[in-house]
Amino acid sequence: MALTLQRIKPAPLAEIAAACELEEAGRAVLDPADTAGSFLEKLLAAGALQDAVRFLAAALPPRECVGWACLCLRKMAPPEPETHGKTLLDAAERWVRAPGDESRRAAFDTANSLGPDSAPGLLAMAAFFSGGSIATAGTEEVVPPPEGVYARLASGAVFLAAIPGDAATVPDRLRACLTLGIDIAKGHPG
Repeated sequence: MALTLQRIKPAPLAEIAAACELEEAGRAVLDPADTAGSFLEKLLAAGALQDAVRFLAAALPPRECVGWACLCLRKMAPPEPETHGKTLLDAAERWVRAPGDESRRAAFDTANSLGPDSAPGLLAMAAFFSGGSIATAGTEEVVPPPEGVYARLASGAVFLAAIPGDAATVPDRLRACLTLGIDIAKGHPG
């Protein structure tokens, strides 16, 4: 029985899969007749964990995607996270708790001031690119973010968070993150 994922985008599977740039292993198990849940199960069974992370990030709506990645970073953070990383992660989480233009732009400003070149920085940028206009605040112009950028940033943050430590246990850390994401996709609060 395939995973029943309630909180995913209502887009066709092939469209979501195309947006996440699957590697060969992921493309090999892709069947457009699958549901998102059955495809995710196939990715996990094939050991295509990176494709599974990318796919889940692309399948989740922006708020759930960024929230999931925030949970992953919190789970894998050292006991005493460095100050910039904590500030960036807090900014992304503020947007998840209260998604709106103010918190979205605050996450962007925080990433720009502290640097987006870390896992928490990527999440702050993912919050900004989640929707709304990316034009300068206060302008009349509406510039939507490029499609799927938030998912690529969030999955990149998950990958960066899983890397530190023993290289042999990276797959275990990715599986732990996927378990959190699947729970969110099933409709659990996260």
